[in-house]
Amino acid sequence: MANEDIIINFRDEPLQVTRHAIIQFRKRWFVTHNTPLASENVLTALTKLLSKATPDTKMSPVHRVQRIISNNFEVAQYWVNSGWRFVIVENKYPVALVTVERILPHTQDKRKKRNRKFLLRR
Repeated sequence: MANEDIIINFRDEPLQVTRHAIIQFRKRWFVTHNTPLASENVLTALTKLLSKATPDTKMSPVHRVQRIISNNFEVAQYWVNSGWRFVIVENKYPVALVTVERILPHTQDKRKKRNRKFLLRR
């Protein structure tokens, strides 16, 4: 895979896929599937998942604001498909896929749970 960014078609518009997004996708693919994704298959797999992605409607407004603040006030679109989240930044042309994440279920902080049980026993 070349070191430069790649342009693919997303919703009939050009989408720049950054090198960082490709690296993160390959790393997270390996963790998820316990098998490496060959370089020649990366764009095929990524494009296939992206083609069926829908806007992320489950991310809370608070979480969106936290992400905007932590990302230097860069507003992003979040698209999801099959447990994958695609982060697309709009302030560039073409718009850019900057990273690919796995959507993990929210788990309750064990300390809070333990403290709550302790308080209930009293």
